[in-house]
Amino acid sequence: MLTAEYPSLWRRLLALLYDLVVITALLFVAGFIGIIFTGGEAVQSGNIAFQLWLSLVPAGYFALSWRKAGQTMGMRSWRLRIVSADGADMRWATIGRRLISGALLGLPLIGFLGCLYQAQRQSWQDTLGGTLTVLLPKD
Repeated sequence: MLTAEYPSLWRRLLALLYDLVVITALLFVAGFIGIIFTGGEAVQSGNIAFQLWLSLVPAGYFALSWRKAGQTMGMRSWRLRIVSADGADMRWATIGRRLISGALLGLPLIGFLGCLYQAQRQSWQDTLGGTLTVLLPKD
């Protein structure tokens, strides 16, 4: 088991707020790319392929960030890091479990309520995903 300091709910929410700014910018770029494929015309309402494309952008941002460094840009700003609960490097399967549980619990912010009730202040996404969110020491 890792010995670490665990972040507060507020620190997590502020990191998420930072990440939402990055994701918004990425969605603008993804939308522009979608318009290129329609020849400059607006994408038709209800276009499943476009909706899937836009949903993959935030998932890809989180997955690639966690796989590469265990941190997103918002997490880096607030000194948070995600690690595998067994201490191993983040595997794609672990990242996938965390993304799915985060999508089910995190979007309405329900999953973050676990931070208030668990001894290690972990969200339910962490618990279901097999990860821990730790607070990094100041440099």
